[in-house]
Amino acid sequence: MSLAVEARLGTIVVGKNQPHFPNGFLFNDPDHLDSQTDSPLMRLSLQHPLTGQAMARCAFVVRDGVGYSPAAAPFGSIEFGEDVSPDELIYFVDALVEEVRQAGCQRIRLVNYPNCYAPTQTNRLIYALTESGFNLVANTPTQYVPVSDAPLTTRMHPSERQRLRKAQRAGLVASRWDNPCVETVVKHIQKGRAQQGYPLTIQSEYLSRLLRQFSHEFPVFVVRDGDSIAALCVCVRVRYDILYTFLPVSHPDYRTLSPMVLLIDHLYQYSQHTGIDLLDLGTSLDSNREHKPSLAQFKQNMGAVESPKLTFELKLM
Repeated sequence: MSLAVEARLGTIVVGKNQPHFPNGFLFNDPDHLDSQTDSPLMRLSLQHPLTGQAMARCAFVVRDGVGYSPAAAPFGSIEFGEDVSPDELIYFVDALVEEVRQAGCQRIRLVNYPNCYAPTQTNRLIYALTESGFNLVANTPTQYVPVSDAPLTTRMHPSERQRLRKAQRAGLVASRWDNPCVETVVKHIQKGRAQQGYPLTIQSEYLSRLLRQFSHEFPVFVVRDGDSIAALCVCVRVRYDILYTFLPVSHPDYRTLSPMVLLIDHLYQYSQHTGIDLLDLGTSLDSNREHKPSLAQFKQNMGAVESPKLTFELKLM
């Protein structure tokens, strides 16, 4: 690459010591990347020629001849700022493909963040990836609630408003669980998922580590009936303005009181008071990772709308 091109488009930085990327997604931040895998991670970014900050970044891990981004998180892919030009983005995509090729991979797989997280960037990234030969191989939509000044009840279906009132009349109380006992949280999630017939999609040891290492970014919310836990949810502050419901579970004894309705309403109120603009209720999948219409309908009844979450692949010759 010529010095003139580098001066115009920026410098590709490869390796552990990456320039700072301001206001990025947690799953692409260095500390969280370090927690995702014990295997070597390949990291690269596009560094601004004047500010020295990263304009775009991506990290991938190599498994069986395939470059995966993320290594172990809901998403990874290429993250970039709004002011990155089309030429700079294509330049970075090409650099990423070459880095994957140099790592000996035959294929690269990128799991994008939901479109709603960064609509302008996502649309531009889809175009850049398509122009570079990537193919769309999966779409696992997420459902999210835009946070406004209005109460969530204005978006809810009447049936969910009725369930909310029923839970409140029964004396259930939702709150953030400050300084939770990590072992109690993990055991409750394990038990709740097993009772619902869902496998735990994250190793319990890794979940415990995340709750300890990223206690601020992984807040725990709970619905209590006195001293009993009726529902619980580990959330993720994915970015300063995005809250993701990561691991929600309800106790089967409280099914008739629908504590999850109360919990989601509380998460929405929490979002209103903490500068969160988007409450992501996650994908609607069954125990076989297939679309579950009843779960999707519940989230829709709570006021959520759907957003694509795309996965792209490129075969390298």
